[in-house]
Amino acid sequence: MSSVSMLPEGQSNDIEVSMQDQDRINEFSKLILRQDKHKAVLTSLQDEKEYIDELSLELELMDEDEKLSYNLGDSSFIKLKVSKIIKLLEDDLEEINKKEDELAKEIDDIEVVLKELKQKLYAKFGNNINMER
Repeated sequence: MSSVSMLPEGQSNDIEVSMQDQDRINEFSKLILRQDKHKAVLTSLQDEKEYIDELSLELELMDEDEKLSYNLGDSSFIKLKVSKIIKLLEDDLEEINKKEDELAKEIDDIEVVLKELKQKLYAKFGNNINMER
C-alpha cells in the first residue's frame, strides 16, 4: 500500500490507499471518459437530427413526384422521388431517436455508478481526494 502524498504544503495524510481504492479511482476515471464519449456522440446525433428536420421541411415544399439525387454511401447517388426521400429521412430520424434513447440510458447508468464510487471514495478520503470536474 502507498500513502497519498500530493497534498498542499504543511498538510499531512496518513490514509493508506489500498488496491481496492485504486481500482475504484481507475474505474471512476474510465467511466468519466466513457460518459464524455457518449455525450459527444449524443450531441452529434442531435445535430444530425436537426439537419434532417430542416431538410425534411425543405423537401415538403417541393413537388412529391420530382426526382432528386439521393446519396448512398460515400460517392453513390440515385434519383428518387421527393416522397421516397422524405420517407427515408423519417426512417433515419427514427433510428437516430433509438440511438439517442440508448445513449441517454447508458449515460444515466454511468452516472449512478459514478455517484456510488464518489460516495465510497469521499467516505474514505474526505477532502484528500477530488472527484469533481
